[in-house]
Amino acid sequence: MEEWQPQIIIVSFFVVGALLSYFGAIMIEKIIDRIRHRLQTFSSRTPSEEEDMIKRVN
Repeated sequence: MEEWQPQIIIVSFFVVGALLSYFGAIMIEKIIDRIRHRLQTFSSRTPSEEEDMIKRVN
């Protein structure tokens, strides 16, 4: 069991890092959606231009 301990620690670091990056990406996506919504309320763009911008981003 002592032989496996360093590998278990390394694997656990990778798993925790993957989970943190996943949840971080979700939070960043929510923040971007909020900013995009605020910009939509203040912008004077036509809906077709807005759809083109969203298609380019996605």
